[in-house]
Amino acid sequence: MIHALTYQVEDFARVLPELKQLIGQHYDEVAVLQDKIPLDPDYARYDQLHRSGVLHVTTARADGELVGYHIAIISTHLHYKSTVVASDDLFFLKPEHRQGFAGVRLFKEVERTLKARGVKVCVNRAKRHVKVGHHQETVGRMLEALGYEEFERNYIKWIGD
Repeated sequence: MIHALTYQVEDFARVLPELKQLIGQHYDEVAVLQDKIPLDPDYARYDQLHRSGVLHVTTARADGELVGYHIAIISTHLHYKSTVVASDDLFFLKPEHRQGFAGVRLFKEVERTLKARGVKVCVNRAKRHVKVGHHQETVGRMLEALGYEEFERNYIKWIGD
């Protein structure tokens, strides 16, 4: 039985042990070039961002268990220094909780809490190969339904040995 989810902003240092338990599942599902780029989070750098006050962590929980998260970095943009921007670092919701409006509710809470921190622009990336919900729609379609507009495309190429 799937339980109702709660959404809240949490302290990165407190939620980190739980995040570490989910990050491998997240990597397995979404990371590209896994044969070349191993999962190797720089937790010390995350901690620096957290301590400087620019890391924003919103979580989704089912009966207290961490089942999803959205992590954003808040800053002014190099091109638009008067505008506070939140750029996603990563977001994830366990597949068994991707039904109904769970993802939408997570993003609405992210937006609500970022706005309360003075953020004017929210930037979220969507991997084209990741699907959400029972209808297998892409994350991009969910973001568009929330009012986001596609404005860039990212391309990746391995140039190492």
